[in-house]
Amino acid sequence: MAHLLQDDAALDASLRATLAAHPLAAQDAAHDPSSRDVWLFGYGSLIWNPLVHFIEQRVATIRGYHRKFCLFSRVNRGSPALPGLVLGLDRGGACTGVAYRIAAAEVWKELSLTWRREMMMNSYRAIWCAVEIDGAREYVLTFAIDRAHPACACGLSEDEVVDRLACATGLQGSSADYLYKTAQGLRSRGIIDPTH
Repeated sequence: MAHLLQDDAALDASLRATLAAHPLAAQDAAHDPSSRDVWLFGYGSLIWNPLVHFIEQRVATIRGYHRKFCLFSRVNRGSPALPGLVLGLDRGGACTGVAYRIAAAEVWKELSLTWRREMMMNSYRAIWCAVEIDGAREYVLTFAIDRAHPACACGLSEDEVVDRLACATGLQGSSADYLYKTAQGLRSRGIIDPTH
């Protein structure tokens, strides 16, 4: 199944709209909104391969979403004949992951790269979630599955998920390797996820 890739203009517009939707944007109206550091929340490959320059990282938990193998991968971790699976956030529950603080001066550059990695297929929704970091309320930017996207795999049974994780392979390796690296990344930070 062919998917339309987002071009640079669409990706930039999406990132601009997401940054403007920061929960503290109204507060920022009184000064330059680009003066705010941004926290990026990783729950899957962003834990073991963040590819962003950050000035701080913290384990954090978001509420209302949970980590789930719910996105088909037909190139990187699977093929058109046997799509693999990668993680997304799906509604309900909670998810503990890693929050990376990106310096205000680097936000556009670093998130532009992240957008080209995570938002190219438009299968995620960029969302802001409240977390507590060192006793303070912060907002993290993260990526939830778009349940209306054709690559959404939220309806797979547990057996189907296991089969795809065990068998699918793509240009960047197997779905099993993706699972292993994620589990290893979680363990290295003391994060316990009973489903992985």
